[in-house]
Amino acid sequence: AFADDAITADKINLADNFAFTGTVTGAGKVINSSRALYTSGTITVNSSSLADSGFDHTYTASSTSNKLLHMIQATWRKNTAGGSAGGATIYANDSAISEISSADPGGLGAWHQDGATTDIKSGTIHYMSANIASTSAIKYSLYWRGGDFQINNSSTAPIIWTILEIA
Repeated sequence: AFADDAITADKINLADNFAFTGTVTGAGKVINSSRALYTSGTITVNSSSLADSGFDHTYTASSTSNKLLHMIQATWRKNTAGGSAGGATIYANDSAISEISSADPGGLGAWHQDGATTDIKSGTIHYMSANIASTSAIKYSLYWRGGDFQINNSSTAPIIWTILEIA
């Protein structure tokens, strides 16, 4: 055993490689990953209730005891000044995910812009599932709401949706 202050950053080079002979606990490991790109043009969001964006990512998990980390990168802008806030969430097989979908304006990401309609914003939405419902293919869909927003995407600025399965 070492004293609490025996090993410090000046005594160990974190750029070195280390070989562990025991077990490292408390850290998950990535089992699989999947990435989907949406480059089909602009999605216009002009709904006061959540609406399907048309962008889906189907994933088949290897175990229901694992977790899924969803990371969604998108850029957006407001078409008109004012209006209601926008937001996004994820549905599974076209059904709400109870722990995230009920929040307003959209359980995972929210934005508002009063003016400057040419001001383009960018952000990442993250969601770590509490569990995986099935080892059969699940279609995850992005649902959006808001007053006249555009989710901009193209071959140079796509919506990027990455799913990591973590044990």
